[in-house]
Amino acid sequence: MAAIQRNRSFTEPGKESDAFSSTVLSVFKWGLLLTITGLVLLLKHGALPSPCTPGSFLRQQQQQRHMVGMPSTAGAGAGAGAASGANNSLPLLLNGFSEGVAEAFPQVEHCGLGPGIPRQWMQSYAQLHAAVRSATFASSSSSSSSSGIPPYDARSSNTSSSSSSSSSSSSSGSSASEESWQQQRYLVSIPHLSGTADHIIGLVTQFYLALLGQRAFTAFTPPDHPPGLAAACDFPFFNWTHPEQLPDTLLAALPQQATSRTDMAPNAAAIYPEPYQHYALHNMVNPLDRDLELLGTADMADFPVGNASVPVVLSTTNRGASYTLSRNPHHKEQFWREYGMRPETAFMCGFWSLCSPNAAVQDQYMEKFWQPLQRPETLKIGIQVRFGDQLAFLHKADMSPAALMTMAAPYFECATALEEAFSAQGQPVVWYIISDSGTFRKAAKDMYGEKVLTDDELQLMHVACHLNDDPSLCKDSKLQAAVQHAVGEMLTFSLTDYHIITQSSGFGRVGAWLSGRWGNIFELAPGAWDAARVCPRRPTSPKKSANHWSRI
Repeated sequence: MAAIQRNRSFTEPGKESDAFSSTVLSVFKWGLLLTITGLVLLLKHGALPSPCTPGSFLRQQQQQRHMVGMPSTAGAGAGAGAASGANNSLPLLLNGFSEGVAEAFPQVEHCGLGPGIPRQWMQSYAQLHAAVRSATFASSSSSSSSSGIPPYDARSSNTSSSSSSSSSSSSSGSSASEESWQQQRYLVSIPHLSGTADHIIGLVTQFYLALLGQRAFTAFTPPDHPPGLAAACDFPFFNWTHPEQLPDTLLAALPQQATSRTDMAPNAAAIYPEPYQHYALHNMVNPLDRDLELLGTADMADFPVGNASVPVVLSTTNRGASYTLSRNPHHKEQFWREYGMRPETAFMCGFWSLCSPNAAVQDQYMEKFWQPLQRPETLKIGIQVRFGDQLAFLHKADMSPAALMTMAAPYFECATALEEAFSAQGQPVVWYIISDSGTFRKAAKDMYGEKVLTDDELQLMHVACHLNDDPSLCKDSKLQAAVQHAVGEMLTFSLTDYHIITQSSGFGRVGAWLSGRWGNIFELAPGAWDAARVCPRRPTSPKKSANHWSRI
């Protein structure tokens, strides 16, 4: 009977199976109940969006939540110490991007910077930035009120080895001053004597050097230097104007000629002598290409190398390394996983982190250029022809419209090849043309008519005053307008589908890289008949384009 019973239990497992099923069902019910309870609690406390909450209201609620103090996840070392002391009543994020800008440039959303709240890394960096600026304001206020002398003179006197006070108070004051300095870690960008394209290329690289080194990025423009990018930008997330005047002694060490070449390693900086030992100069003007490659291998958390503890780094450059930095083995995971950037998008996203085109730029470009290039049914081809500073601005070569059109023939040949290869039958096509020659713009418009979109009425001038032969063009208002037009045209160029650019130029390169597109860049040279070899099937690779001319 026992054997029979065992066999029955094996072949007829009714009761044991029922008990097992009952147990599983009970566990499932309890698990479901706990899950529902958890979701209700999350909805109640606002940790999850309610399905009945309108998206716009939710974004507004999140914006208000982040506009007051929030815990930082980014601060490291002295930067984190400064962040912990930030005034939580200060707004940590500015106004972001207007609806019109965000709609015109989907690149903003692609970078995770808008519309609405940006990625967490930007929120954390904005907090660090606010903390550093707050420490500067507190230090300046304290120094000037106690000494009765201007802030920078007061801060310099605090760092001097000589003191008229007693040794004990001097030691205490020096210690407090040193602690204050370590809360004020800046990288200050100072524009070089070059054009806006070089400024932007260098500025984005400087921003990443500040970001990787946990410094507040700011910019300062000396009176005799070209206007910086701020002339054309609203600050979307944090105010990157340097909060204090820099002493002339520091500025005197900057390169004084546009063609000067640095002998400094790109990850190094020279400490100023006392009483300015809290400052260092980073000179990356016209470095050798092989030297710039160091930024692709060195750990930039130790920047400047060997002097990473120096509070303020003054940086001037006309070259870039955003692409190289984002491929650096020490930082590529950080760019990809934390910032959400690939090497091909790092430059673009760095620009949008710093700049939302201001009202002056929008007024001149939104309706006339940006809106027509937003039409999805149109194939848009950008053409940038740089004839050279000597021709365009000094007028030393008297070129007729016919001669200019002959030199630019390879560009039109390339545009025609792209149009034939990629346009659908009957699809409207626009050629957006930018150039350093107003005569060429007019000639192109006359030849190709309505197909060409260009500003042929713009007074062309260089933001580097020494390249203009008319002294009246060196007025500050005109130079500011030149920066605004340069940024406006680069952004317009970024809205085209394909970009035919001049190899030896940064202007078209910046616009093309701001597009966020792939396989879109075709590099030519005026008068060089290589369009058939390049267009339409051999675009310049991102790596090659990023490492050419001013670099990216």
